[in-house]
Amino acid sequence: MDNKNIIKSKVFLSHAHEDSKLADSLKKLLEDICDMANLPKIDIFFSSNLKPGGGMELGEWRTRLEKEIEDAILTIAIVTPDSNDKPWLAYESGMSIGRAKKVTPILYFMGQERLHSVYRNQQAYIGEDLDSMRKCCYDIITAGTKSKISAGNIKFWDDFIQKYIDTVKTQKNDLYFRSLFRDQFHNSENASKFEGNWFAKWTQINEDGSEEVFEKDELYAWTTANRIRFVGYSQKHGTEGMKYPMEGIVSPDRKIALSYWSEGEISICGTCLMKTQGAGVDTLIGNWQGYTAKSIDDDPTYFSGRVIMSKTESKVDAFAQQN
Repeated sequence: MDNKNIIKSKVFLSHAHEDSKLADSLKKLLEDICDMANLPKIDIFFSSNLKPGGGMELGEWRTRLEKEIEDAILTIAIVTPDSNDKPWLAYESGMSIGRAKKVTPILYFMGQERLHSVYRNQQAYIGEDLDSMRKCCYDIITAGTKSKISAGNIKFWDDFIQKYIDTVKTQKNDLYFRSLFRDQFHNSENASKFEGNWFAKWTQINEDGSEEVFEKDELYAWTTANRIRFVGYSQKHGTEGMKYPMEGIVSPDRKIALSYWSEGEISICGTCLMKTQGAGVDTLIGNWQGYTAKSIDDDPTYFSGRVIMSKTESKVDAFAQQN
């Protein structure tokens, strides 16, 4: 009898969206083994599956999620340094445990000592280890298909598992660069502290070393996972109220690097580097440089100088008083 077209059970695959390639690779591994060994298929659901009907659809997604977990014989959790502390992954696993469903965590690029507490009582597997993944596949497939599998059959799985591990290793770079950017180049937790309304004063340093006020304006800041963004409201002559965007990153020690540009009434572009003044996060001081103009009547040229941004207007007013 050909068992390949019989779907015996469902498996819910929990993962962070950033780890969708790992989810897809694991799904393919389990399907390839079942197909090679003429075992009943396992219906593997994961929310970021881009194939038709394969992922989460718009609408009542929470109801769909709960149904998929309820219908699954077990939940597989893909755990990486990025996803380990994400509440949504723990929520899905906790929901499964609460429904008396088995949870199978597979760890990638991290040790078991860092594993989230929700998985502590679960049998964990190492996604980069051949022996561990052989045992993992056996446990998932036997639970999902209720099939008896001989040791002689299992030895033929190694080529599939090794190919899978090779794919996982190539994906390690993606996670490394994401973590490096988050931890070293942009710290979203620090960035969120800078959200809100700001006042700013920009000065220009002249060739003789003297300093004068270039412009004072107001800005609004908000953050994303990878960026901090400002919109400035110009008060220069002829451009009052004109908006210009600034975008950049916040370091772990709360330094900010920004680029700015506009193709409005005055074409501008440049960079700005700032750091917090004192222990608070309400005042930033630094330097800027770029091409701009002081008035709509002037042609853009190169300027450089100092800048202060503060949530307190009086601090901005007192900065670099014009001679």
